[in-house]
Amino acid sequence: MPVTDRGRAGEGDTLKDALLGLDCDTTPMVVTFVNEDYAQFVENWIVHARMCGIEKSAAIVVGAMDATVLQLARKWNVRVFSMEHTNHSFGWGAQIGVVNELIATWRFSTLMCHVDMV
Repeated sequence: MPVTDRGRAGEGDTLKDALLGLDCDTTPMVVTFVNEDYAQFVENWIVHARMCGIEKSAAIVVGAMDATVLQLARKWNVRVFSMEHTNHSFGWGAQIGVVNELIATWRFSTLMCHVDMV
């Protein structure tokens, strides 16, 4: 079942905004999380994931731990959502909550990987 709303993917900062138009029954999710210190890592990760053809069969989603990565990911034309508020509250452990939401709430098949894994 597709995630729907009035907006379009990339027109917001929430996880739901990043998922708009994706169908959890047919689209697996590859998700990573990054802050400004690792922006070059995530850009490299995205380039290599695209070179491998991942976007032909899965959606790439980036959890932006700060505003810098949020803007960069939009520039790279990748689905992105802001985790800035959860990062201040829960630190890097907030990633597990997001993965749990993708699986339990939205029913996406989800692969989480770190940006230093290419």
